[in-house]
Amino acid sequence: MRALVFRWLAPALLVLCAVAMAASGPGALGWLWTMFLLFLAVAFSPLAFPRSRGYDEGRRRAAEGGVPLVCWKPGCSWCVRMRAALVGAPVVWVDVTTDEDAAAWVAAHNGGNVTTPTVWFPDGSVLTNPPPAQVRAAVRS
Repeated sequence: MRALVFRWLAPALLVLCAVAMAASGPGALGWLWTMFLLFLAVAFSPLAFPRSRGYDEGRRRAAEGGVPLVCWKPGCSWCVRMRAALVGAPVVWVDVTTDEDAAAWVAAHNGGNVTTPTVWFPDGSVLTNPPPAQVRAAVRS
């Protein structure tokens, strides 16, 4: 239950802010802000990411396909940045808030911290919050 609340907390707060702004009758500029807040709510929600694979299945698929595995969590602005840069790329996504094995693997590579995005590359290297261009290059090669 705690993971579910965590996954949807930021998007829910953004939607509440957007509703409050729309209800106050803010005018044209206010409607732009309302739409922007709704856009952010979707971007920071699990809806903006592909269905998360379990860590074991994700690692197997990434290795077989020769593509990176990205461990992410909802509400992470760096994960949203990575997702926006990799739209349509054949990358495997694993949500660390729903998979304890993924969270343990990420923590093992980040000094005990579940820091995202943490990316496993087909050559066996692991990077925390790499530049999206570096991950895109790994997808192309």
